[in-house]
Amino acid sequence: MSFDNILNTYLSELHQEILASNSGETTAELSFRTSLDNFFKNIVSSIDPKIVTIPEPKNQNKLGRPDWRFHNSESMGVYGYVEAKGIDDQNIINKEAYRTQVEKYLTLGNPVLLTDGIDFILFKPNGEEVNYSACQKPIDWDNLVPNQEIETMFLTFFGQIGNRVISESQLVTEVAKRAKLLTSEIFDFLNLDEDETENQTELNTVRLLRNLKETAAISHDKTLGNALNFSSFISQVLTFGLLYAHRITSPNSETPITKYDRIHEFWFSVLDEKYTNKLIPFKSLVKGLKIELNSDLSRLGLWYDDLRRLLAHIEL
Repeated sequence: MSFDNILNTYLSELHQEILASNSGETTAELSFRTSLDNFFKNIVSSIDPKIVTIPEPKNQNKLGRPDWRFHNSESMGVYGYVEAKGIDDQNIINKEAYRTQVEKYLTLGNPVLLTDGIDFILFKPNGEEVNYSACQKPIDWDNLVPNQEIETMFLTFFGQIGNRVISESQLVTEVAKRAKLLTSEIFDFLNLDEDETENQTELNTVRLLRNLKETAAISHDKTLGNALNFSSFISQVLTFGLLYAHRITSPNSETPITKYDRIHEFWFSVLDEKYTNKLIPFKSLVKGLKIELNSDLSRLGLWYDDLRRLLAHIEL
């Protein structure tokens, strides 16, 4: 399918979803999610079938994970993230209202795309910002003129990625950035009421983290009874545990997919016990959180998966 057809199809589907929203058949803030998801899938299919789309639709209007993530199925590298906001077919999206949230993910070194379904703003890690719109606002749906130039932005967003060759100190810095963000994620979990969780997996994560916090404070270090201290402790164990696994298991000759699997299995493998048995807190924690770390529905698991992808396409 050509990009012209992809964009025209998207705007047609988007219009129908907005009409359904206006008639009360769906909520306004979620009115364009299905059409936007289809739009992204059609775009990546036309650019490169190795691009994998991971939607996280339950995160609308939350400060948690972005709404979409895109990675390469062979290199395991992440192209970037999409943060979607409620649609406004009359006014240009106010990017300043969301800048803090966008900059949070730019620290990971990948571009972030902010959109309301019509306006698309590409934020690059180097500070550059590129603005495109699928059509002009206010929208006259009866005389729509799609902006085909928006294809240029998507070609930039999905630029070819491969193995990254960096120094060990640079890699430690990248991991530390992710540890900091994961600390915030765990802290949010600890402060969630059980009835605020999205699903059973998230509820299990909250309960498990609280039990671990109580046990750690009683049996190991009373300062871990503080939610922020405990969150920092857990995030550092998880992130630097993966960094250690990468150091032990991943020679540069291996493929990214092999690295991705080996880094995770390191902590569960009998063959690696000569390493892992010397690091009991790391091993115990990873095993205790195994279900959450393996779940596509777990926000903790998605952070863990992101870091594995980073490490899988890194060469020192």
